[in-house]
Amino acid sequence: MRQSRRGRKPKVDYDSVFEILSKKAKHILDSNGVLSPYSSSIWNTISDELKRKISAESLYINVLQDRHSWKTKLLNILGITIHQSPPEIEEDVLESSTNLDIKSDSDFDGNLMTFKFDIPYIEYIKMKPVGVRYGKTDKPFTVLKQGIWTNIINDYFLKNYKLPCTFIYKRCRVAKDVYRSKHYLEFKGRCKDCLSEMVGWADKEPLEGFPLSLTVVTKDTRDKFAEHISKRQLNGSKRFDVGKNLSTSCASNWQRNEVSSMDFGDKLPPNIYSKQVLRKCKQEYNDYILGINEKCPIKSLIELKHGKFSGSIHTISADKFFIHYWTPYQLVVYKH
Repeated sequence: MRQSRRGRKPKVDYDSVFEILSKKAKHILDSNGVLSPYSSSIWNTISDELKRKISAESLYINVLQDRHSWKTKLLNILGITIHQSPPEIEEDVLESSTNLDIKSDSDFDGNLMTFKFDIPYIEYIKMKPVGVRYGKTDKPFTVLKQGIWTNIINDYFLKNYKLPCTFIYKRCRVAKDVYRSKHYLEFKGRCKDCLSEMVGWADKEPLEGFPLSLTVVTKDTRDKFAEHISKRQLNGSKRFDVGKNLSTSCASNWQRNEVSSMDFGDKLPPNIYSKQVLRKCKQEYNDYILGINEKCPIKSLIELKHGKFSGSIHTISADKFFIHYWTPYQLVVYKH
């Protein structure tokens, strides 16, 4: 009988990983059995001993979720008995880190990756933090400019790493006091197709003229293009900017310019929009420039009937919908 094939061999043997974890048990768990926070240097230390074959983020999440019973075994080594309770997490942004769904050995082997990239200062200025108020108590918050920051961060992330994921960004929080906060800004999101979660942050505010350095932790899905079919929405200020660009060009030229840095055979990322979307975007921009606010097609036809097409449009009906349209020249030809 033919045996089923097993999954690929992990980069590091689990027993070898636990051997190192057991030596650091007192640094990983305190006397009450509380796990060292995500930001603790112990995770980087262990990752270095493993020659970075497993990232610090993956180590933290694997122990946190008690994969391979590592946390249970460490508690037994230290002689600690505790009632199972929700894990303590250092910062709100790490709530999404604990939700990173690690279901297979491949995730442990490095599918959960850390990505680093820069956003030019001229782009950062466009989404520079502003103050807003939310909730019944009208509580003040500092956030990146809505309708702008998601597209800028997403475009530069995909430009650098070409992931197929269509990320929907949930929120972004900017620290009021950078000296008391671990990160200057934090954000999170989730892919519409594979549901991979991502967390991202910037450690400090950029100096004038210098880029904003971002770090993103999510699954590496660059080998799973077939599972991703969604496109990111063209919205916010980007929709206006693209429409302005298209007002003197066409959809095909826009697409060609956007993929100019790609190599032959590369898959199109989710922020390369279809011609239909681009043409609609161009129409909306032209309507804005011309001051056309009327969106009802029936009323638009009535305006045309009493305007430049006076004498050609004769009857307009909404129910059932039909239009009687002919030019005086056509009528002469028909009669003769």
